[in-house]
Order: sequence, then structure tokens, then C-alpha cells
Amino acid sequence: MKKFIIFFMILSLSLSGCTRKQLSLPQNPIEFSAQQINNGVLLSWNNQEYELYSLLDAKGLSDLTYECIGFYNDLVYNEPVYICSVNNLSMNEWIIETPSLEHLHEGTLYKEKNVSNIPTSLKDIDRIVIE
Repeated sequence: MKKFIIFFMILSLSLSGCTRKQLSLPQNPIEFSAQQINNGVLLSWNNQEYELYSLLDAKGLSDLTYECIGFYNDLVYNEPVYICSVNNLSMNEWIIETPSLEHLHEGTLYKEKNVSNIPTSLKDIDRIVIE
């Protein structure tokens, strides 16, 4: 029984490593612009402005992230922050930022400022309200 439990644990760890998403910056990434505003960072691209909607934990980030589409340079450290599209949603309405493409541990979900219809897939996310 003990050998079975150890085998199962090793199998679980190896399978979880295989299912982890591997994201990379595309050949021609979109360069977003960022500006500091009262309640965080406002991201802009193609005459669209994206505002913070919610912080994401590792599970939410992994579940929602589809592919990397671009980046912006961090306003403090001048290092790239990666922008990803959201599964099954238009990047004209929803995007995700994450500081790393290798380790999806944290991220932020942004919505385009004029979006008022929240998709069902995002309604269960704990929304962060910053005043």
C-alpha cells in the first residue's frame, strides 16, 4: 500500500508538470503602453484602454490564460510585463498581465473601459475593487 501511495504521488507530480502551460512572446508582439492612474495602471493599445478588473491567483491565471500577445515595460523597474489573451474572449475586451511567462503564479485581469457585459466565465472571480 505504501508503494502504491508513493507511486501515485510521483505520477500526480509528473502529470501536473506536463499540463503546465508554456507561454512565449510571439515573433511580432503588441507593445502596450502603460500609465499610472489613481487606482493602478491603465493599459492602452489600438485606441483602447484597459482597466484593472481583478487579481488572479495561480489557478485562475492558468485557467484563463490562452496565449501571450505582447508586453509593456514596467513603470518602476522598466522590465517587461507580459500581456496574454483570455480563453474564449476577445482581446479587444479582456486581457491578462503577468510578470513571468515561465511561472504563472500571479496575474491581473483587465477589461476594456467600455465593457459592461461581464461574461459568465468571469462572474465567479473575486473582484478587487480599488477606490
